[in-house]
Amino acid sequence: MVLCLTDGTEQIQQALSNITEGVCHPLKVRLEHILAVDAGATVLYSITSLVRFYQQVIGQVRSTTQDANKKCEHKC
Repeated sequence: MVLCLTDGTEQIQQALSNITEGVCHPLKVRLEHILAVDAGATVLYSITSLVRFYQQVIGQVRSTTQDANKKCEHKC
């Protein structure tokens, strides 16, 4: 079920912006803290994997949002 609102795109973008801000700041602080310390190759690999995971998840959310917007455009 897709909820279509006249300003749904704007609401979705605002929600994603809020979510991203909530996720990015703590992640940035953690990464800066880890990188400030002399981190070994294993830690750096773990960080790389974590960033790639976040990249995938955010990409999936964006894709789902874009699909929902397209469905709304056709129905509304």
